[in-house]
Amino acid sequence: MGVYQKLCYKVEDVFVKMLTQNQDKMVVTEKVETYRTKKNSVGEEETGSRIQVRTTTC
Repeated sequence: MGVYQKLCYKVEDVFVKMLTQNQDKMVVTEKVETYRTKKNSVGEEETGSRIQVRTTTC
């Protein structure tokens, strides 16, 4: 994991803590982890498809 991604996760964690003070912390952290893994898997698929599109059009 890169330094930029770690920094972004820390900032996200601060915002999530501020916005969800009255909610169950376990549920919130589970939702955040699910969102991050889903976002990372989609980002990897998009990166791969972009590379394929560029190589096929050249």
